[in-house]
Amino acid sequence: MDERTAMLAEHMPETVEVDHSTVVLAPMPGMLKSITVAEGDSVSEGQEVAVLEAMKMQNSLIAAKTGKVCYVLYVKAPLVN
Repeated sequence: MDERTAMLAEHMPETVEVDHSTVVLAPMPGMLKSITVAEGDSVSEGQEVAVLEAMKMQNSLIAAKTGKVCYVLYVKAPLVN
């Protein structure tokens, strides 16, 4: 790094590693077709929690371990004609 980049790097926030065993993240951008859980629901390992459509394929998003759903968060994008 050059001197200016090194100086500015000191002010950058640290990257926090996400524990992927406790969250379900979409592996790619796509359209959310269904959500089969709600906040407060109990889920078991391997249970389908949502279906994502990407590249004309449907992908099941599954729970990595048994637990309780704390919240469901998704971004609703505007429709483009």
